[in-house]
Order: sequence, then structure tokens, then C-alpha cells
Amino acid sequence: MKINRIKVLSSIFILTLISCGANEDSYVLSVYPDKNNLLNDISLEGFTSLEQCRVAANKMISFYKYENADYECVKNCRKVLDPQGDYFICQESSR
Repeated sequence: MKINRIKVLSSIFILTLISCGANEDSYVLSVYPDKNNLLNDISLEGFTSLEQCRVAANKMISFYKYENADYECVKNCRKVLDPQGDYFICQESSR
């Protein structure tokens, strides 16, 4: 379960980067370790600004030394729980 271990470690790493703040917008970060395989992603919730999300994405990519990675920050999402895999429906996506 390499992906689960990566998700746990990534979550712990990113949560240390998140500062508290009262902002009505929220962002979800999705990092794709291989930008040619968008089905393999690591998603983290709880960012309060686009800049915070971007910084966390770049730190994660650097920390894990992903060589062919990409990411997106999506705004004001609703999480959909699906038996085949959870996903987010969001207002907008940024890089």
C-alpha cells in the first residue's frame, strides 16, 4: 500500500504548513506524481488561499523529488463519496 503511506505522510507534512485563518474560500490541493497519469493523485483539503495551496504543492513535489509531477488547486469544493473512489466537485481550478 505505497499510495496510502504516501497519502498519510503527505497529509502530515502538509498539515504542518497550514496556518489557521478565517476565510470563506477553501482550496483542495491535488498533486499528480506523474503528470501523464492523472488517475494517481494525492489530494489534501483545508487550504485557505490559492497562494498557500501553491506553496504546499511545490514543497511536496520538492520533498518527494517527483520528477514529472503536476498539481492543481481547486476552490470551494464539495466532496462526493463514491464506492469507486471519492472525488470533488469544485467552483474553479487554478495552477
